[in-house]
Amino acid sequence: TVRADEATDRLAKELVGVVRDPRQGETQRAEAARTLGKLGPQAAVVVPDLIAQLKRLKDDELETLQAAVIETLG
Repeated sequence: TVRADEATDRLAKELVGVVRDPRQGETQRAEAARTLGKLGPQAAVVVPDLIAQLKRLKDDELETLQAAVIETLG
């Protein structure tokens, strides 16, 4: 339904906000990314944000977060 889709979009956007927030710990950010992965195709609205976040991370910076984002993107 439309209401469910809107709620899922809102949840996905909130979760990607956690992924992108450097004030959050790496574990919390990685867990938010994994939760997005559990939403599957319903989280497609935030794929560009996840890709942008991955590009911002340095080679060995926040490896757990990088791995979670990569796993989420498939």
